[in-house]
Amino acid sequence: MEKKEYYVYGLIDPRNNEYFYIGKGKGSRYDSHFKELPKDIKNIFKYNRIKEIESENLQVKVDFLFLHLTESTAFHLEKIIIYKIGRESFKEGNLLNFTPGGLWSPGKSLFYETKPNIDFDLTSLDFLAQVKFNSIKKTSSIIHLDEITPKYLIHKYDLDGVLVFIKPIIDFYKDKNMIDLFFEINNENIPIYYAGFIYSKKPIVDFYFSLGFISLNNNISDSFFLEEVKDKLSKKNDFSLTLKQNGFSKIKVIFENKILKIETFFPNNNIQNIQYLKNGKPLGKWIEYYENSKTKTLKKYNTNGSISFSKSYSLNGSISLKSKYYENGIIKKNWSFYNDNSTYYLEEHSKDSKKVSKKLYYANGQKKYSYNNFNNTIEYSYYHECGRLIEEFITNKGFIKYNLEGEIISISSSKHMEFVDTLNVLSTKKSDKNIISQEKKDADKDWEFYTKFLNDHQ
Repeated sequence: MEKKEYYVYGLIDPRNNEYFYIGKGKGSRYDSHFKELPKDIKNIFKYNRIKEIESENLQVKVDFLFLHLTESTAFHLEKIIIYKIGRESFKEGNLLNFTPGGLWSPGKSLFYETKPNIDFDLTSLDFLAQVKFNSIKKTSSIIHLDEITPKYLIHKYDLDGVLVFIKPIIDFYKDKNMIDLFFEINNENIPIYYAGFIYSKKPIVDFYFSLGFISLNNNISDSFFLEEVKDKLSKKNDFSLTLKQNGFSKIKVIFENKILKIETFFPNNNIQNIQYLKNGKPLGKWIEYYENSKTKTLKKYNTNGSISFSKSYSLNGSISLKSKYYENGIIKKNWSFYNDNSTYYLEEHSKDSKKVSKKLYYANGQKKYSYNNFNNTIEYSYYHECGRLIEEFITNKGFIKYNLEGEIISISSSKHMEFVDTLNVLSTKKSDKNIISQEKKDADKDWEFYTKFLNDHQ
């Protein structure tokens, strides 16, 4: 018999008294949202909302919707409530949940393929819980894939205009979660450029795509508009063209003094991107904005089209990632991640396209973990949060461990250490596995998480 130790809860924004997240759990699960560290973030939008509320000296309200539930009942109720209110990222409602709740697992579609059954036997709940359930009305606006599948097919083309496939929309999204593409292609009647391919509801007869617009990821590539741009560019005269849809600007192209300026817009008419091209190459400052007009990324390009540096910002305006690039015959890179308080979280340096050093920091700014590989000499150090050195590795010396007073307590016989780049973790050829502490394993996970983040933002 299942234990009734679970509950379903909602996080409420005190500024509007609306739910912004629904979850299930037991014990102190609800409290974990307020103790989340940057390295543990799984839902950046929820994390930012909580930090935003706390920055205004307010406190997120926790509403325990249903108590004393079995796990299966908690899963069921969580899924129903998320469906009733709707997810913001899917333009269904205002919840910051990504998944539809319930027994969802990675690999499953985040979309609703069919309309779920939201009926529930209220007799299994106490009176107050029944009142709560009935008080939460369905306010969501949800698109079910089986409802729009008969309306059109997905046509996918490569950049040469070659048809890759034609699929019903329900089949196309069965194992894909491309949210941006879903809404663009469902709402627009013209082709969409997304991640290196062109998608359309209808066959494209007059196909044209300019490599100069590859940077306009997730934006419309209308063949007639691009043909007009191509024609104007061939005449080498200054011009300005704007592509509009339903009365709103989508793309604006300005050619002046041999420089092509491209602006793209959000549905609210705020600027999404500003980009410059000269002779088909990136030039100057490229800026990407959040929908509220705050800067999201800033990139600067050299006159030869190579990138000079880039910065990424969080929604609150603090810098989250900074990188530098140098071109003197040798490619070098510098990556720096930051905490919300603008202190370092992670630094990574590369030379000749190889990672040569990394440094990981605690939230208080103290160094936690460092790795260096210069001139075939590997050095690794691991520190306590107070700054005390715990252990280190030096080529030809081996592993050295220290006590609380900083005295050496052991030196291993191992002289070898290698960097496993595919996982971005440090591994040793040492038979004594006890030297790898739980704290170091946690640090390894930090590397993996931020390597994935870095790869996603290159």
